[in-house]
Amino acid sequence: MGLMSGGALSGVAVGLLAALLPWTPSPGSALIVAVAAIALTVYDLSVRKVNLPQRRELIPQEVFFRSHARGFLRFGLEFGSGTRTFVTSASPYILIAMMLGLSTSFTQVVLVGAAFGFGRSIGPLQAILAEDRFWSQDLTGTARLVERLGSVLAAAVTVASAVVWFS
Repeated sequence: MGLMSGGALSGVAVGLLAALLPWTPSPGSALIVAVAAIALTVYDLSVRKVNLPQRRELIPQEVFFRSHARGFLRFGLEFGSGTRTFVTSASPYILIAMMLGLSTSFTQVVLVGAAFGFGRSIGPLQAILAEDRFWSQDLTGTARLVERLGSVLAAAVTVASAVVWFS
């Protein structure tokens, strides 16, 4: 719940920013967003570790000691929004560019944010549902591949959306 709420809050922030920007989506903004998505994906595929603007700070363990329910909600809000964690892929930046350059609906942006939060919930859900304590070892070998595939998927959706603006 907290993860999706955090993502939705990020969507609200991006939606408000999009509403304040002095342009409306156009073929020109679609071209800029498509080029940005492709450039970010090429960058993500070519480096070992993504080094884009982010708040490089983990959520402190003390959050869970005070109250488990509030701790998990706070963790979910911060992790789901991507505001207090390491960003390991260019995909959030691609989605933000898409929402700023192509979105025509505040609701659409909030829903994309909620979907982002849902996606962020997959890792913690894996940890909860895993049969053993070593679930993360299974992910270690494929984590970077999964991160890169996220950027490729985000870019594909963004470029496809941009193409719609041209037609």
